[in-house]
Amino acid sequence: MPVGRGWYVKATRYAFPYSTLLASGPFYEHGPAYAEMRRIRPLYPEAHMDVVMETGKSLPVRTPRSTPQPQGPLVVAGTGHRWQRLDIPRTPAAESRLVAIARAFLEPLNPDRVISGLALGWDTALAMAAVQLHLPLECCMPGKRGQQESRWDWGDQGTHEWLVRQSVAHSWIGAEYPFPKACVERDLYMVHRASLMVALWNGQPSGTGTTVRAADRKGIPVVNLWGLHRA
Repeated sequence: MPVGRGWYVKATRYAFPYSTLLASGPFYEHGPAYAEMRRIRPLYPEAHMDVVMETGKSLPVRTPRSTPQPQGPLVVAGTGHRWQRLDIPRTPAAESRLVAIARAFLEPLNPDRVISGLALGWDTALAMAAVQLHLPLECCMPGKRGQQESRWDWGDQGTHEWLVRQSVAHSWIGAEYPFPKACVERDLYMVHRASLMVALWNGQPSGTGTTVRAADRKGIPVVNLWGLHRA
């Protein structure tokens, strides 16, 4: 593998043998790297896959001993911070940037379905990108209908309702629980339906972090795009 700077697709198995690692690259744009991840994902269904930037060294390449499996539907679910934790001001330019990042991630993958929890911030940006790309969108909201957005301003409520109406499926999860517990139930629901998670997570303890760890325990690939949201 060439030595240098670029995006590499890396898959690490948690099943035996633990040391198995697949890497391919480098790619000098993230789009082709994600396309490569989509290409090799069905060959390694038990692997945790991500895209990493390496500088000045090659990633080791091992040949996994698993048998290639037929490809199933690619379902991308999102988890990420609300604006309060995104460490950038909420402006029209910042909102457009989040949507652009989500589009750049989704377009080369062309998933069969995108699942969003429709919270303000990354969730809404991912849903908006899916609609713009004409990808099937599923919306999963916590609690009772209208509970999540009840304290938002009218503009955000209107965007939320518009996205729900664009979706091919929508549901409200955990209506029988207090709202914080409903949020957890909603996140677990999305994890169990996803074959790939795309996160915008700062690495700190949070609801997003809990969702990332739940996906990791289930062996679902997680791609964290944190840092790309800063202009």
